[in-house]
Amino acid sequence: MKTDAAHRSIHARSRHAALTLALTFTLALAACGGGGSDGATAAGAALAGGSGSAIPADTGATIAVGSDTASAASVSLSTDTTCGNTQLRAQLIAGINALRASAQSCGSKGSFGAAGPLTWNAVLFDAAAGHSTDMASRNYFSHTSPEGLTLQNRVDAVGYEWSTLAENIAAGQTSVAAVLSAWMASPGHCVNIMGTAYREVALSCARSESGTRYWTLNLGRP
Repeated sequence: MKTDAAHRSIHARSRHAALTLALTFTLALAACGGGGSDGATAAGAALAGGSGSAIPADTGATIAVGSDTASAASVSLSTDTTCGNTQLRAQLIAGINALRASAQSCGSKGSFGAAGPLTWNAVLFDAAAGHSTDMASRNYFSHTSPEGLTLQNRVDAVGYEWSTLAENIAAGQTSVAAVLSAWMASPGHCVNIMGTAYREVALSCARSESGTRYWTLNLGRP
């Protein structure tokens, strides 16, 4: 898997380097997805199998799904979970659905046709907010927490019943538009955003003590 140092070379135009990772899960956690990597732009893994459409993600590492659990909690759209942006929810839904409304090129992953609109899901937001807040408060950048909690652990803990999941994370961008643009410029993240398997979405942003914004986008289908 690519190192955080490699990721920090991306999006040098912003004051804080824009960091991006992409991760995709499908229902039966059976095998690692195949394919190559995207260089320093994105890193992640796909676990595919069972029913539903497997949306490819960047490969190069196996995601170990353990038995760790997290405390479920209902999280509000607050200053702490939106980086003070009271329009975050509306901006995400408008922005991501505008992208999905027309065909998009995802670089080395190919071109993707238009996809149906996504709706906001408050339970996915609980998981996204928990992860952004944790990364910001403990100064790490990964799909996996220092204790080994994964996307699946986080989403299961808040009670979201899913058949397909995906997660994009980023750090450093200062707006919803900027983070969506960064993800669309990264093939693995672009694939997640354009994935036809997903029906629901949520986005959270949390600031670290130094002011860096940590973003988590969760996509899912019940």
